Amino acid sequence: MNVPSRANFGVLLIATAVLAMPSTLPAASAAYQAAIETSAPVLYYQFNEASGAAVNYGSLGAAYNATYFGAPTLQAPTLEGDSGVAFNTGADYLESLGVVPAGLIGNPTFSAEALFFVPQGGTCSLWAPFLHWGPSDGGGTTARSVYFSFSNNDPTSAFAGFYNGGLKSASGSLPLGRWHLFIWVRVGGGTALDGTTVYLDGEEVTGVASTKDISAGGLYMNTQAVIPEGAMLLVRIPFRRDAEVVCRAEVIYSEPGRGLGVRFRDLTDEARAMLERELAHG
Repeated sequence: MNVPSRANFGVLLIATAVLAMPSTLPAASAAYQAAIETSAPVLYYQFNEASGAAVNYGSLGAAYNATYFGAPTLQAPTLEGDSGVAFNTGADYLESLGVVPAGLIGNPTFSAEALFFVPQGGTCSLWAPFLHWGPSDGGGTTARSVYFSFSNNDPTSAFAGFYNGGLKSASGSLPLGRWHLFIWVRVGGGTALDGTTVYLDGEEVTGVASTKDISAGGLYMNTQAVIPEGAMLLVRIPFRRDAEVVCRAEVIYSEPGRGLGVRFRDLTDEARAMLERELAHG
């Protein structure tokens, strides 16, 4: 596959996107779908149509239905009895032309979620998005559009952020030949690297460590995730309800399946002072 799906805007996208699916596979259960509906999303695409547009089951309604382009395979079956859509080439995608809601303009707070499968040998083109809105055609568009996507031609790596700024998971964190659940929770108002929490297959992949693991220059994090040396992470260190440090960190050594050591990068003077103060009192 190349482009799994794309939309101009959105708050919650549940994409049962079956990409060049080799056989019947499990996907979203009825209980999962009921839980999504209970959460009252603004956008909710089930991708189970036999023909026509992708129906928006979210609160914004039919004005935000999405049109399929190219020749995607509709109603690809799953073992759970529902169906998805298979995007097989870079020309296959979907798009809604509805106007972006006011609540998603600027630096918004939102969450997005995608359920998808990439077969062995599957590929992606650039930052192929599950969900995208805003301008991204160059010429002053930095940080003006949202990307909930794969990362830079790598279908095993997730990206959550903005044009020219955001966070990516390690290559290999989305193994091929498996279903994956990708969730991005975004608290707006900060920079492209602030306010983001990402979950892959139920595991938070933004790092938090206790003070016993932390020094003024970095920390050791216990995790089963396989993250290579040189990878950049967003690390959140909560001390109290009203005191936390959030910064970028570079992986300087990795023990796959056990943990990794990171060195803080771009730590502000204020954050460094808080870190040193809290460690001194810890």
